Amino acid sequence: MAKNEHNKKTPAIKSEPKKHQDDHETIDWDKLGIGKFDVMNLTVETMQSALVQYKIAGYPPDLLVNIPKNASRSYDYHKAPELIQLGRERMAAALDRYEENQNSSGPMAI
Repeated sequence: MAKNEHNKKTPAIKSEPKKHQDDHETIDWDKLGIGKFDVMNLTVETMQSALVQYKIAGYPPDLLVNIPKNASRSYDYHKAPELIQLGRERMAAALDRYEENQNSSGPMAI
């Protein structure tokens, strides 16, 4: 076999080795700017939000008080007194608005 014939039979581009099922690309967390815990926490928050919206749609409350998500993070236990105070203030304001909007001729009127 001549050298030219042998060169024609071998491909110029080598095929990449086949990846096994266990082979996967790794995530560079430093480039993303968030850690694994942050990703897990965001996943849980998304799931909880979807479940809460589903439950509220099925059983609408008479009064709903929302606390902003950025008020605390998962492990901000040291902020408990501040968060309790925030909840009390928001609930008081919501109850005041609720009582102002109540119709005085309803079934609960005295």
